[in-house]
Amino acid sequence: MTKQWKAGIYARLSRDDVNYYSESASITNQKAYMIEYLNEQSDIYLVDEYVDDGYTGTNFDRPGFSDMMFDINIGRINCVIVKDLSRLGRNTTRVGELKDEIFPSKGVRFIAINDNVDTKGGIDDNDVADFKLLFNEYYVKDISKKIRSSLKASAKQGLFVGSYAPYGYSKSPLDKHKLIVDKEAAEVVKHIFIEFSKGKSGREIAENLNKNNILSPMTYRCQKLGKEYKGSAWTSHSIYEILKNEVYFGNMVQHKRENVSYKLKQRRFVDKKEQIVVYGTHEAIIDENLRIATEQALISDQHRNRKRKSGERLPILFSGLLVCNDCGGKLAATIKHNKRCYRCAKYNNSGSSTCSSHFIREEQLLELINEDIAEIVRDYYKNKNLFFKNIMQNILRNNLRESNSAKNKMIKYKSRVKMIEKTMDDLYNDKINNVITKQMFSIMSEKYNKELDELLQMIDSCDKIIKKTSISESYVRSWINTLIEIRNCKSPTASDFASIIDKVYVKETGAAERISIRYKVGFIKNYAEANELKVA
Repeated sequence: MTKQWKAGIYARLSRDDVNYYSESASITNQKAYMIEYLNEQSDIYLVDEYVDDGYTGTNFDRPGFSDMMFDINIGRINCVIVKDLSRLGRNTTRVGELKDEIFPSKGVRFIAINDNVDTKGGIDDNDVADFKLLFNEYYVKDISKKIRSSLKASAKQGLFVGSYAPYGYSKSPLDKHKLIVDKEAAEVVKHIFIEFSKGKSGREIAENLNKNNILSPMTYRCQKLGKEYKGSAWTSHSIYEILKNEVYFGNMVQHKRENVSYKLKQRRFVDKKEQIVVYGTHEAIIDENLRIATEQALISDQHRNRKRKSGERLPILFSGLLVCNDCGGKLAATIKHNKRCYRCAKYNNSGSSTCSSHFIREEQLLELINEDIAEIVRDYYKNKNLFFKNIMQNILRNNLRESNSAKNKMIKYKSRVKMIEKTMDDLYNDKINNVITKQMFSIMSEKYNKELDELLQMIDSCDKIIKKTSISESYVRSWINTLIEIRNCKSPTASDFASIIDKVYVKETGAAERISIRYKVGFIKNYAEANELKVA
């Protein structure tokens, strides 16, 4: 018989499975079991293997699963084989949807060997399999409940149950539930409290730390763990998080956040009344006198902020539209001399070590944008047909350019994905053969999984750009009419500007052109002396 089914075998193992199952559930044995099954089939041949080691079955945002679905969509495989239904997932609704709707709609045969599921003849009607799906989800729910109860019980005893110790502390090598002082980071914590108690703001302290090349908490932690982490700097937010954290006074406050559901990664903040507080659990970094001084400084700081904000409820006219032309970050709204202004958010939070201020007053912005709009409207009335023609040609040109660029990037990203998959397979074999330690394998896997997630997101973004529909002629005409209405309006609102503008790129003071406006139909430049327009 001709082998007509191009199979992908899928193996998954979560941390909970490791604790519950025997060695027979391991990735290696899952793969061996499925390959043995394949060898007995005359109409199926193996194309690829997909693995998610350490990923929960309730969440389908897994690199191996995503790769498998990608290969299904491009027709590389048309048969999916798992050891049992729980390996595909433990979410009844989602697994049922895959088994009964998505796979059949794509002409994919699905086989769950131990559950006697085979959709070769169409939709599977195995009632026992449906019951097992319900049991699999119940199992996860029960395990999740037991884990939460265990963590809460430990927290109530004053035991640390977090994954990582707070900045300034580390986990005791003798007992991971005990915190001990990390002397290097503790000195930075003391410096923050002392400077704030003397009257310095969170932003000033953050800027000073960045200037002195003091690693931020996240960067410091990654360095201690031997991991790479880029782009993190001290911010005013991270300073205030430290100043308000009870852990530095020797107290343990836990259960601050919890999962919305055992099925979701999404977390929510827990009300202070429900948080678990145990006093005197470990050595304090901040003494009582400095604590009192800091609390008084925080009260004064909050009072200043309330005073600054009260009576100054000025509307934010360009909310979400302003972008720093140098760092690409957003511009934050602020108030100076009772007037709305904007600054680069990175500079605002971390100081000049990350970017310059790009300070601009809203009245200046409004004047520059209104001038640009007025100029566009004047040119539109000079030659309506030419204006409209130039915009449409530019949109088509940009779409083609963006599509080609996205296709080239997608080829590069997919090539990198395959390279990482091969590297991870080699790493896995090295771990099995004791060439590298489990710890090193874990560190490297986490690094490559993170890169894979980023690559898959970029591939998805490229795919959307390639498939996106071009802006219609009717939309362009509607945009022009809205532009004219705003030009004739004495007091345009934030929603008016948001309806015609995509982004406003703000350059530093002294630039030849202070702003560059990307409208919903692209960048528009005027060449009046040539009596025609160029849309770029």
